[in-house]
Amino acid sequence: MEQHEQQQTAKGFLLMNSSGALRRSEICPVYDDRASELIIYTGDTLDTAAGEKLFLRLISAFPKMTETTATLIIERMAENGFTQPRAIDAVNHVIDTYSGWDKVPNVANFIQFDKRVKLLTWHELTVATQDGRARWADYSIIRIEGVSACRSAGKKPALYASIADVERYGLTTREPKTSFEDWPD
Repeated sequence: MEQHEQQQTAKGFLLMNSSGALRRSEICPVYDDRASELIIYTGDTLDTAAGEKLFLRLISAFPKMTETTATLIIERMAENGFTQPRAIDAVNHVIDTYSGWDKVPNVANFIQFDKRVKLLTWHELTVATQDGRARWADYSIIRIEGVSACRSAGKKPALYASIADVERYGLTTREPKTSFEDWPD
């Protein structure tokens, strides 16, 4: 594509973007039991149409980026299982934060972008509080669909997330129960 066509296309894309064509979808976190985290980006993987829009956005934001590099970035996102919201946020994040004036970001700047919510058990939060790394007032018990939050009958212990993450991602919270009460799943 010639430089003039790229600018024309990029302007058209930016208008489409401002009307909501590449808006992030609703967040529906998934619990990763192995890491004790909530995975924020779930849903459909990157499709061709979204990939093409991101390609145009990369070329317009970084004029020195070659089409080959932009294509490689989109391909690596797809190969790494990026969802559409994560890919959009990764590109926007690099556009907003890349500090290499007159330089081109590399593939890793985009691929390393992810958001997860670290969850703590009561014991982990107690230790963090005693060490001065956390405060109880900054955490809340959260409800995760399909994951029990009670200790009885071999079920998982309550999980705590920071109130900042609860507000940022719209997580559902629970009120603490006495040790004799059980929570429904």
